[in-house]
Amino acid sequence: MKLITFSGLDGSGKTTQIKYFTNYLKSRDLNFKKVHTVQNSVANRFRKKKTGGEEVPRTKAGYWGIFLRKIALILDIFLFHFFIKIKKNKFDVIICDRYFYDYLINIYYLEKRTDPRVSALIKKIIPRPDLAIYLRTLPKVVFKRKPEQSLAYLRKKSQLFEILKKDFHLTEIIPQKKKQETAENIIGLYNTNFSPFRENHSAE
Repeated sequence: MKLITFSGLDGSGKTTQIKYFTNYLKSRDLNFKKVHTVQNSVANRFRKKKTGGEEVPRTKAGYWGIFLRKIALILDIFLFHFFIKIKKNKFDVIICDRYFYDYLINIYYLEKRTDPRVSALIKKIIPRPDLAIYLRTLPKVVFKRKPEQSLAYLRKKSQLFEILKKDFHLTEIIPQKKKQETAENIIGLYNTNFSPFRENHSAE
């Protein structure tokens, strides 16, 4: 089983690219499971504020609010370990729409960190994806798509991604004007990394 994650700013095109990618997996007769890591988090089960069916970005939180998010994050990570364990023989690919990296960056934003460092413990306990895709989209482009998010908010989160992408081992993809071209880049990356996996699957 391969774990593929899609990270980036809200509005960077993750959902669209996941749709292209899952259509490709269907065409290859591969079994897959799609998971929205942040929406399914423990914290969001207790916070149901939404606008137009989407999560309202949280731009402020007090000490205890941030502390509880950290506890919820650790709980989510261990629950995800269990999820992977019970699903690994059922699916060829698990796809995460956002991942714990996005969750961490949300926390770092709320903490107003300017030079964040990922702790060794967090690095150790987060399941390492086989491919962690980062859709690097300019904040001003995302702002045009989702003006409900302030440009300052988007710029700060973009800066955090740039600082932490090495710690998270993210593979950067710059979205093209034509969404299909971006999808082809992602599929090509997948095939380059996992062609032996596809051959083994075909032989079964």
